[in-house]
Amino acid sequence: MKGIRTALTGAAMLMAGPTVAAAPVTILYHPRSVVELRGHVNVDDFAYTPADPKIKPNQIPNTAIGNIYLSMSVGSFIADGLRQELRTSGVSLQAEARCHLTGTVKAVKIDDLGFDADFLLTAHYTLSGSGGNILYEADEDTAFKAAKFGGAIESISLLFAKNINAMIGSEAFAKAFEPNCPKEG
Repeated sequence: MKGIRTALTGAAMLMAGPTVAAAPVTILYHPRSVVELRGHVNVDDFAYTPADPKIKPNQIPNTAIGNIYLSMSVGSFIADGLRQELRTSGVSLQAEARCHLTGTVKAVKIDDLGFDADFLLTAHYTLSGSGGNILYEADEDTAFKAAKFGGAIESISLLFAKNINAMIGSEAFAKAFEPNCPKEG
């Protein structure tokens, strides 16, 4: 009987979706950009400033029992995703670029108490020029619902991709980026 109870508990934990990942989870980021940009930028790691100081740098808070820990910090995850999206869009990513892109993850959360899971992300992006002058600055909010059971890891990747692509696909970002951050400089 004990073996069956253990198996059922394990099966229940596997079905619980995003709430069971106690060990760090490696999430493969898949670029999804269809934006074409020309330019040259250095992307710095982002800060992560959750409202609750108990949240760890690699933790994505969720409302059900359990915790989600990434294998890297949330700030590094979004910066790496941003680099991949920009590279896919045609942007050169070199340390000697005249422009720098950085930001802060202000909030990331999965509300998975109900039938579906609500995925929420707010990131602040800052593009600065060679003299440190701010060329573009904006908050980007992303929210969507997804099935709670199965696909949680892909939904986390999609959450960050939607946020990043909303920013790099905005007209305001393109107008600030392309004329001020040329490939030759």
